[in-house]
Amino acid sequence: MSRASLRARLPLRILTTALGTGLFVYLVWRAGPGKLIADVVALRWGVVLIIVLAGCSHLAKTWAWALMLGDGKQKVPFSRLFALRVGAEAMGQLGIVGQTFGD
Repeated sequence: MSRASLRARLPLRILTTALGTGLFVYLVWRAGPGKLIADVVALRWGVVLIIVLAGCSHLAKTWAWALMLGDGKQKVPFSRLFALRVGAEAMGQLGIVGQTFGD
């Protein structure tokens, strides 16, 4: 990608980052930070285990994508594939429309 293309996308990246952060803050405020902390403390290492296992699953699926794409002329970086994988997973959480476009 050229620098001009990256600069053109900067406002969109800033907007999506701000919207995502705002949504996260709203959800934490709505649920109650104290309750969230109490729930995490009650679950203890179970939360960490779930996050690690989910992360391993995403890494394995990303690696499978990399193997499937092969060694083409334009090698896609693993970090980019991982971002696409997680984004597709997030889209899949939006119901039937998300399942269609996420996969």
